Amino acid sequence: MGMGKQASWLTITKIMSTGISMIVTMMLSRFRSLEEYGVYSQINLISTIAVSVFSMGMAGCINYFLNRSDSQEDKKKFLSTYFVGGTLISVAIAVVLLIIYPFLVRYFKNDLLYEYVFAVLLFPWIAFFNNS
Repeated sequence: MGMGKQASWLTITKIMSTGISMIVTMMLSRFRSLEEYGVYSQINLISTIAVSVFSMGMAGCINYFLNRSDSQEDKKKFLSTYFVGGTLISVAIAVVLLIIYPFLVRYFKNDLLYEYVFAVLLFPWIAFFNNS
């Protein structure tokens, strides 16, 4: 597949991803209560900041290195390494968030966050790979 076709696919998938995110946000704001949407926004904020701090620009490396690989074998090795590394970083983020979680709940003054601890720990893993 040529470089132009790859760039087109990346653009199309980025537009689709952005569109889906906008639709999900719109649906959440319309069909959830203000309290529930606020909790979702806080979970999203926590995970976005955590992924930004801990990912160390890994999301950008996938476009750089994957397009410069000549063989399918090198691409498979890179993707395997990328997903294992991303999962390990996401686990590290979850451990750090679990340790500082009581402080975050106190900071936001929102006890409902205790009910969604699983989402807070899982969301960075999803956000990490969604960014790439």
